[in-house]
Amino acid sequence: AATKAMIASKGSNLRALSGEDLTAAVETIRAFSTADLNVARAAEQIHVHPNTVRYRLQQIAAKTGYDPRTFAGLVDLICILETTADEQQP
Repeated sequence: AATKAMIASKGSNLRALSGEDLTAAVETIRAFSTADLNVARAAEQIHVHPNTVRYRLQQIAAKTGYDPRTFAGLVDLICILETTADEQQP
């Protein structure tokens, strides 16, 4: 419970994103992770241009403080998403 609470607290900047920005961020983080950090494959998965994925990754890093382009940043973001998944459900 303590670990879950700590991880959830790290996600405050991510959860602070507007609805549309949060949706795009979650979609991009998950696609980038599933694509093994390959921008082109992530773009294919979510049907956007690779530059859109690059821009979104840059914005996620700037707005959350966690850079998904790094292993540590991506792991933190995935943990935040998995830990707070119940909170994100409508």
